[in-house]
Amino acid sequence: MTGRPSRGLLLAAGALEDALSQLRVPHMLIGGLAVIGHGLARATGDVDATFSLGDHAMETVLAALAEHGIAPRDPSAIAFALRHHLLKLRHLASETPIDLSLAWLPFEEEAMARAKPLTFGDIPVLTVTVDDLIVYKAVAWRDRDNDDIGRLAILHGDRLDLQRIRHWVGQYAEVLEAPERLPELETLLRRARGKRD
Repeated sequence: MTGRPSRGLLLAAGALEDALSQLRVPHMLIGGLAVIGHGLARATGDVDATFSLGDHAMETVLAALAEHGIAPRDPSAIAFALRHHLLKLRHLASETPIDLSLAWLPFEEEAMARAKPLTFGDIPVLTVTVDDLIVYKAVAWRDRDNDDIGRLAILHGDRLDLQRIRHWVGQYAEVLEAPERLPELETLLRRARGKRD
């Protein structure tokens, strides 16, 4: 693994992994730490992950998180999560922010089923595959995400499942009414190929 996330960041990721594993719900790390886990040096100051609520009440999830030293950043966390599909949390020991998304789309469920454990330092964490990470990045489509896509494509180029990536980015482009997204992604991938050759 390349990149040097702080020990606090890694402890927060490990605590979250332990809590979600205890609940036995599908889950995975996404975001900046996942980019680092897939081999790129990258600055990040928080932990981003996603999980499936399943049959659990939100109060049950918060209780399991609390057992592992993770608490909401806001007293109205449950109401916010139900509206925005996002739990805004903090790992108390390290003061690390955690954004925990509630997965509900078919792509997310499929991506969690494909997730693999990566070891961060000495801490194993279930992490999104590089193909699905690129899809997440293409949906967000900020400058940093585009940079991550290009660098991941250079590093993992020949191992990427481009058919899967194109399929899901195309699906999201349709839903988001952003038909330009797929051609823009192709431009990024083409540039990455040029840098590999």
